[in-house]
Amino acid sequence: MIDGRSVYTPHFGGVRWVTYDVMLADVDRIEIIRGPGGPLWGANAVNGIINIITKHARDTQGTLLTGGFGTEEQGFAAVRYGDQMGDNTHLRVYSKYFNRSDGIQTNGDSGQDGWDVLRAGFRIDHDQSERDQWTLLGDIYGADVGQLGTEYSLTAPISQTYTHENDLSGGDMLARWKRSFSSDSDMILQVYYNREERQEQIFSESLNTYDIDFQHRFPLAQRHEITWGLGYRLDQHRVDGGFNYSLNPRQEDLHLYSAFMQDRLSLIPD
Repeated sequence: MIDGRSVYTPHFGGVRWVTYDVMLADVDRIEIIRGPGGPLWGANAVNGIINIITKHARDTQGTLLTGGFGTEEQGFAAVRYGDQMGDNTHLRVYSKYFNRSDGIQTNGDSGQDGWDVLRAGFRIDHDQSERDQWTLLGDIYGADVGQLGTEYSLTAPISQTYTHENDLSGGDMLARWKRSFSSDSDMILQVYYNREERQEQIFSESLNTYDIDFQHRFPLAQRHEITWGLGYRLDQHRVDGGFNYSLNPRQEDLHLYSAFMQDRLSLIPD
């Protein structure tokens, strides 16, 4: 997860990290929760949850420039700018680029698998009052990822090695509203949209994700803290392939409905 937004892809069975990146200086903390977490985080939180949480926009004011180069990471640069838009509203925008060289095969030849990635994004935090906080953030990216592969045919030549620059692009947008009723009671409503496109030599793929999540926390009696929530996610996945790679059906919509309730019981007060 990144800022509470799931980046797990059920069709891939994991996370396509080439499509996700954040500026290291913007990271506030990384939470790692071990063990099954399905009741709180959804059906795919089987072995644990990794949540990358970035800083509030008010904590990243001013201008930051970073850059460098090397033999493997041949060039990388990032720029971030933060500003105050009003008494209670803060903004930051960023852009990041890197180029990674090809790997080396065991025979010494180039692996033809270099990365060339450019991305940009923003975050707006509006603290309307002590009760209400709003967050709006988004990212967009484009990437060329090299690939060395083998394509097969029923006619000669049966197999043929190819090199291809895979074209990856996409973006996301998230909005979150938090209302605090007291120090031990609050509610959070979050919606987000994510788009991924991938064009390879032997197939093309697109994925649209729509997600809405609601959680409410409140005390009950003197020893109970109740947290409950509802969620819905729609994944629209399409793969156009051919002889080498195809899926049937070519297009699939995955609907995920969720509801949970958790009771935290304090055996000894405080």
